[in-house]
Amino acid sequence: MITMEHGRAEETSRDRAASDLEAALGELIRIGKSWNKTVAARFGSDLSPLEFGVLRYVLRHAPVRSASIVSSFELDKATVSRAIKVLRDKDLIESTPDPSDGRASILEPTARAQADFERYRDETRQRYRALLDDWSEGDLSDLARLLTRLAEALPPNAAPGSTSTGH
Repeated sequence: MITMEHGRAEETSRDRAASDLEAALGELIRIGKSWNKTVAARFGSDLSPLEFGVLRYVLRHAPVRSASIVSSFELDKATVSRAIKVLRDKDLIESTPDPSDGRASILEPTARAQADFERYRDETRQRYRALLDDWSEGDLSDLARLLTRLAEALPPNAAPGSTSTGH
């Protein structure tokens, strides 16, 4: 319920909660950008955060076309192509012609990338365990579920308050 105070609408508890969420997400994004550099470096292979992000995407969604990466990362084709070239040169992904469209390629991680990523994932899990040791399993599950729900609710190419209607 909104009440009037001195001629303006008073902020509701739901408004405050939404503002708190916006601030927390902003802080997570800021920290996440810094973490991405560290995470890419920990993976090895001298990857930039973008290259590591593309590799993670390929590992998670393979087989995948580069157009999917362009769309998902909202980057231009040339930027994604450069990242893919670096990953191919480092023997982390391989591309084969798409049988349904000879102009396109299908990207898949190499066995080396999969092995390196398993090692990285094990180290990352240990770091998260230490970081979140005092969180209950229920809290962790709830956070993952709620973040997934939020991610699914957000329009893919628009900030909150824009005119996009989402999916």
